[in-house]
Amino acid sequence: MTTTSTTISSTIDEGYPGARVVASAVAAPLDQRPAAVYLARLAVGARRSQLGALRTMAHLLAGMDADPFTLPWQQLGYQHTQALRTLLAERYAPATANRMLAALRGVLTECWRLGLMDAEARARASDVAAVRGATIPRGRALKGGELRALFAVCSDGSAAGARAHGGSWPSTWPTTTPLTALTRAR
Repeated sequence: MTTTSTTISSTIDEGYPGARVVASAVAAPLDQRPAAVYLARLAVGARRSQLGALRTMAHLLAGMDADPFTLPWQQLGYQHTQALRTLLAERYAPATANRMLAALRGVLTECWRLGLMDAEARARASDVAAVRGATIPRGRALKGGELRALFAVCSDGSAAGARAHGGSWPSTWPTTTPLTALTRAR
């Protein structure tokens, strides 16, 4: 048992010097803390972001003073995890929210593996749907109608149009934009 505790503690200490300080403040050893065990099983590169996810979720669940290493994750039920999912979906991009939910499921699995919750309670608490949504891709191509509207704003003679192209119309551009040439060039 001592070897396991040392291995998990040293694994966490490598990526998170503060984790041992937080864990030493509680009565249970670090190898009995679901968040610590979950982080220890992750690849080194994933630990930092998932620790941030666990901290965010701990703050949402129990307030700003909450710590993911001392939070009683095993007491979460479906109603708690569903409410947490809703908060994450409202505040974060779908990919970020789903990464955080993966961390939550991982900690709940460790609760079950450590004997802190039974399989049925874990299954219920983990049974939250992924956050769905679409993110507008960066640098997308403008459609013809969007180009026309953009050029119309720039060439309308207003202050906004002048600002859009640095205060004056470039001398190399014609005074009227041949939009048909732009759309035909596609």
